[in-house]
Amino acid sequence: MKRGFLSSRRFGLLLALVLWTQPSSAADTEKKDIPVLETGMVESTEVVLMLLDVEATDAEGRPMRGLTLRDFAVQVGGRAQPLYSVDDLCPCGRTTEKTVGPPFDPNRDLAGKENAAAAAPAQPEPVQFVLYLDFSQLGQDGRYRAVEAAKRWISETMGPQDRAMVVAYAEGAGLRTLSSLTDDKAELSAAAQEAYDAADLVDPFPITRSSRRAFCQRVCSPSGPSTDCACWLTLAREEYLRGRRSFESMKWLLARLGDTPGRKSLVFFSQDATMFPARYYPVDESRIGDHIGLVDQIGAEAILSRTSIYTAFSGAADNPLATSLGASLADFTGGGYNRGPAGLARFVRGVGRGCECIYRIGLVPPEGGDAGVHKVTVEARGRRLPNSYRVQFLSPADRWMRSARAVLAAPDSARDIPLSAAIVPVASRAGGWDARVQVALDPSSMALVPPGPGSKETKGSWEVGALLSDEGAQLLASLPIKRIITTDTVPIPAGKMKYLEDKITILSVASLIGEVIRRAHEGRSVGEMFNE
Repeated sequence: MKRGFLSSRRFGLLLALVLWTQPSSAADTEKKDIPVLETGMVESTEVVLMLLDVEATDAEGRPMRGLTLRDFAVQVGGRAQPLYSVDDLCPCGRTTEKTVGPPFDPNRDLAGKENAAAAAPAQPEPVQFVLYLDFSQLGQDGRYRAVEAAKRWISETMGPQDRAMVVAYAEGAGLRTLSSLTDDKAELSAAAQEAYDAADLVDPFPITRSSRRAFCQRVCSPSGPSTDCACWLTLAREEYLRGRRSFESMKWLLARLGDTPGRKSLVFFSQDATMFPARYYPVDESRIGDHIGLVDQIGAEAILSRTSIYTAFSGAADNPLATSLGASLADFTGGGYNRGPAGLARFVRGVGRGCECIYRIGLVPPEGGDAGVHKVTVEARGRRLPNSYRVQFLSPADRWMRSARAVLAAPDSARDIPLSAAIVPVASRAGGWDARVQVALDPSSMALVPPGPGSKETKGSWEVGALLSDEGAQLLASLPIKRIITTDTVPIPAGKMKYLEDKITILSVASLIGEVIRRAHEGRSVGEMFNE
């Protein structure tokens, strides 16, 4: 198994001048009582590393003990990546050691120069457990099995040193933490039961999937091409959008878990979640889309938060589409998955157990960060380790946006976070200057904000120029928004306009601009027109 996170290590540097002299005289002895001048000045520096935890085993599955920096080779996106450090955290052996090398000087001979020091015997790092019930992807039968498996793990498997939390998601309720990290079994069991009993956590979409399919089978003509049937297309598009919101919620949960130190094992109870939602229906997949890229992002987010994902399939029958998702999440994050309902209890019971020979590898991120998701492979003593990790090298701005979107996904758990804005000077003149504040808005974040108490609608507004992300138009079209009013100052591409035609009203600014030009030509005040 392997996990990782982005670490920002800060060091305070105390600068001192050391003079080597002859043996001190009596005069020198007297000078020792002279007080040292305290300037109060401290110099700070920051080293940002991507820390990747990997489990090293040989071809027979036995732990590979005693590895050092020279034993590892890492490729990111097919290219060799410089290594900054390797921490030996393998509790299966007798010692732990840390090796540090200078990655910025590839010509330096590291042989025999590693800073390796024997330390106390390694102790297994405690693993924290997250029981995540995604009710938007659980039918009625899977819902019952998932909750029972969670309660059974709490009562029979959870150890005295373990801490766990219960989190649930449903389309209407959003992401909800029912129990924070605790070792209290009674509290956790009550939270799992609350997840099953709560009316707003009963998601009708997966429960009624069979009846909707039966309806489309009656409506769509058997003689015509099924891929063109509007009923099937509507169902497939709804499946895609709901699946996307489900995956987005998991992504923001992982971002929140990044604030909790230590390793985590997330048990993802699901039944119908898949990367290929269109394949549940007789439609052309190219007209619907898939979630491959989003699942890659989830894998990278899990590495950042040091979380392994174990997909616990809770359905009554085998589902190859769901199994494929479980295999991918296990490969990307160092977790696991079960292939069918028969082994659900046994699979959940084994999560996070056994000796794991973990090495923590420090990777040097590129300058300025790189928000793209990269495939990472690791070799240990020439042996390719089995998993293909997914990582992101985030810039400070990317990390801030990650925290902000995690808050939007679960406002109840919001904490104060830094706020910043880009102020761009656009004009200057004698005695003053003008500035423009630009705000970028991602509509997918709006979809994650649950309605207020006693309301079925989520309301929001903005009064600044907004730039939609690439998929913003499609996401806006899927939201329960009655009307979008904008101006024609920025043209909307046809690819986005096709999703918004029935919701958007575009107001022309031609007359306004024309009046400004006329007044400027006539030497009249332009400012007065805004008071008329």
